Amino acid sequence: RRSSGPEAIEQIWTGDGAHCSHWHPLFVPPPLPLNEEQRLKVLREQEILDTADEEQFDSLALLAKKAFQADSALISLVDGSRAWFKARVGFSAREVHRDIAFCSHALLQEDLEPFVVLDAAEDDRFRFNQLTTGPEAIAFYAGAPLLVHRDGTQYVIGCLSICDRAPRDAFPPTEAAYLAVLASAVVREMELRPRRPAIDQEGVAERVMMLENFFARSNIHVEPSLIQIIAQKAEPRVVQSEHFVTRRGDPGDSMYFLSRGSCSCTLNGRELERLPAGACFGELAIMNMCRMRAANVNEKTIQKRCVRSADVRARERCELLQVSFRDAWPLLHKYPVFWKLLEAISDTRMQRISRFSDDSSDQAEHGVKDSRGSAESFSEASAAPALPEVSSSTNGPDTRVSKSPQGPDSGEAT
Repeated sequence: RRSSGPEAIEQIWTGDGAHCSHWHPLFVPPPLPLNEEQRLKVLREQEILDTADEEQFDSLALLAKKAFQADSALISLVDGSRAWFKARVGFSAREVHRDIAFCSHALLQEDLEPFVVLDAAEDDRFRFNQLTTGPEAIAFYAGAPLLVHRDGTQYVIGCLSICDRAPRDAFPPTEAAYLAVLASAVVREMELRPRRPAIDQEGVAERVMMLENFFARSNIHVEPSLIQIIAQKAEPRVVQSEHFVTRRGDPGDSMYFLSRGSCSCTLNGRELERLPAGACFGELAIMNMCRMRAANVNEKTIQKRCVRSADVRARERCELLQVSFRDAWPLLHKYPVFWKLLEAISDTRMQRISRFSDDSSDQAEHGVKDSRGSAESFSEASAAPALPEVSSSTNGPDTRVSKSPQGPDSGEAT
C-alpha cells in the first residue's frame, strides 16, 4: 500500500494487519523523548514550522557550513512525524521522516551537549539508515540542540547540524562548543521573530459566524470543526466603498472570503467578474502556490510567479476574511480535506463566472468577457504550469466537505 504527500513513506502490511515503515529490516528508529507532548507544544508555540526562508537563519546555516568546512548545514525542527528544515545549505530535501533524521537522536541527549557521529557506517544506530546509504549519504554528523526555556525547563525543539559525506577522525570539544554557540544564536533569532497575538476567542466566534454566512450564501456545506480551524487563521478586513482590496501586481499570496458587500474585478477599467457576498477569490492562487510548494519550488520563485493580474475594488462597504498562504499551507498539511474545500470553492466560483458572462445585459453594461476561462485568468494570480497535486487523504478531525446543489438564489449580484 502506498500513501502520498510530502511526508509519505512506502508502507507494507505485517501479518497481524498493522502498518510498519518500509525501512531496512535491521534499522531501529529512535524512541520518543519522555517529554514529547510538552516539547511539541513548545515547538508549535514558536509558529515557525512551514514558514518561508528567512535571511537570518540562512546566514547562520551558511556560517556553520563554512566555519566547520562541512558539506552541508541544517537548521532542523523535529515535529511529530518529520524533521523540517528551516534553513539548509548543501542539502536538497526540505524535510525527512522523523524516524531516519539524525537530529531525532539529539532529542534524547541527557546532557544537552552536541550529538556527534564520526562515522555513521560504523555506528549501529545509523549503518542501516536510509540517509546513510542513500544518494546524499551522510557519514559524519554533529548537531547542537536548539534549547528553548519554559518554566525552568529546557526543551529541545531541533538542531543546528553539520554533515559530511566522509567520516571524520574527531570533533574536538572546542568545535562542539562553538557549534552550541551558533545554535543559541538560532534560538535567539526564533525568539525575536514577530508572533501572532494570542487567539481572541470572541474574535474567533465572530469570524466563525462570518464564515458560516459565507458558506451558506455559496451553498457549500462545511463541517463546523473545519470552519473553526479556518476562523482561527483568518484575519478580518473592512474595505470601504470604491477602495481597492488588491491591485494588479500585488503578491497573490492570500485568498479572501467576502462575507458582506460586493466587489468588482477589473482590468484597465473593464469589469471582468462580479463578486457578491458569499464569493471567494484568490483560492486558485493559493492552490497553485501549494502545488509549487509540494513540488519543492523555492519560496522566491513561488512569490515571483504568483502576482495579481487585475484589480479587485469594493462596490460598497465590504467585510472580508483574509487567509494567507503562510497559514493555508500548514492548514493543508495538517488537514488535507482543506484541499477539497478549495476545489469546491473554485467550482462554485467558476459556475458564477459562467452565469455572469452569459448575462447579455451585464455584458452590454460592463463589457464582460464571454469566456469563463478569460475571466478566471485575470481575477487570479498568474498561474504556474500544473504541478503535482497535494494529497487529499483525510486526516485530523472529522472535517467533511460537500458542495450543495446550486439553487437559483445563490447570492449572485444582479
